[in-house]
Amino acid sequence: QFLRLLYQDDTAFADAFQRIESANEASMNVEDVDKGVSVREVASLAANLLSGESRIAAFSVYGWDTHFQQKSKLAKSLVDLVAALETLKTGLGKHWENTAVVAVSEFGRTARFNGTTGTDHGTGGLALLAGGLLANGAGGKVLTTRWPGVGADQLHEERDLMPTDDVRRYLGWLASDLFNLDPETINRELFPKVELGQRLKLI
Repeated sequence: QFLRLLYQDDTAFADAFQRIESANEASMNVEDVDKGVSVREVASLAANLLSGESRIAAFSVYGWDTHFQQKSKLAKSLVDLVAALETLKTGLGKHWENTAVVAVSEFGRTARFNGTTGTDHGTGGLALLAGGLLANGAGGKVLTTRWPGVGADQLHEERDLMPTDDVRRYLGWLASDLFNLDPETINRELFPKVELGQRLKLI
């Protein structure tokens, strides 16, 4: 119902959502969803759609709830993330060179373990960027110049990653370059009132 209301004034989105609802009602309900669908299958579907008419895809990689026993839980999630990226790159083929991928969560984590060897609700987080469009093909680098590090005196309240930047700023500049949107449109329509700051040349 929320999505229907959200998209009702946009013809393209409203029509697409109606088709999704109709297909869903015809084939399955929530209880019938196959929980065994792998990350690779979802990423493969996204790659297939992006190789056609679609230009934006979004999906979730689950399993990041690491309040306890983080070492074993995080390992699987990282393997799944790598699998998603590898599948996207393989599935997109030549289109990979025209693709930007953002892996992001709004959820922050502590930089130190709690009593059950996990990490609780923190303040800052991080985002990962990949894809053939990234500037100069330079990988393995921290993109923000505001990053202080993880030393004891560089953490927020000596426990959390220090929040120093707004991830929407990076998404905004990516969208600006990918879809030829001016900063005013980004600031007004996509991420209202976000402080975009100096232009980030990411692609």
